[in-house]
Amino acid sequence: WYQRRVRGEEMTSMLFEEIGVMKLMFMTQEFLACIAEGRESALIVHMGHTYCSIVPIWKCNILRDKARILAIGGREITRCLYQLKEKQGTGLYSEYDWRMDIAEEVKIRLAYVSQNMKKELLEPVKEKSYEMPDGQEIKLGEELFMCTECLFDPSLVGLEDIPGLAVSVVSVLASLEPEHFNDVVGEKKKIVLMGASSMFPGVQDRVASEVQLFYPEISVSAAPERKLTPWMGGSIWADLSFTQSSWMTKDEYDEWGPSAIHAKCF
Repeated sequence: WYQRRVRGEEMTSMLFEEIGVMKLMFMTQEFLACIAEGRESALIVHMGHTYCSIVPIWKCNILRDKARILAIGGREITRCLYQLKEKQGTGLYSEYDWRMDIAEEVKIRLAYVSQNMKKELLEPVKEKSYEMPDGQEIKLGEELFMCTECLFDPSLVGLEDIPGLAVSVVSVLASLEPEHFNDVVGEKKKIVLMGASSMFPGVQDRVASEVQLFYPEISVSAAPERKLTPWMGGSIWADLSFTQSSWMTKDEYDEWGPSAIHAKCF
């Protein structure tokens, strides 16, 4: 959260001084995802490129002392996929052609989350093909689900001190006070997935199955447009009449400086 505060001040100065905006508002993407869901309380599980976060929001207030941020995300999945395929060999005329940017594209198109990695490794390999920019074709199999497993077991990519995503979701739920818990999961007992790294096939079912080992009543919501929910929530929030006092104006910036943004928006 400290880093977000520092970045918020830097962005405030740039927007007012270099871009010339007349007013602005900063909100966290987890909060905006909650708004996009039409809720004022929710548990938002954000799965991004550089980190994942599990953020409980209660009556439009982020419970920061309960939130968890994990230093693992889509970037580590790409690296893992690259290393797995490089180790196994690609069959290309030049190994240099297997690049990190191609691994990123393969990840987006073909990677998925296994419901049981150990069991699937014992089954016949289900290969998929990917055509390289030069027309060569490579085959990919078990690496397509092994690479995403690091979200649930970060030790697979050397991150021994980071708990897995589902374990962290359970930890956050267990830390909530009863009155917070009931509001956060709502009447339908759902947690909400969002972010680009939540788009892998199988991720919704995997998170649900692991969380339900401890909370059988909890289900997982994953809207088709979940990669864009913060943008949708921002559009809704900016249009609400009662949020207008949360905007920071150019006059306020000139008088109080960039640190005033925290009193207005965070």
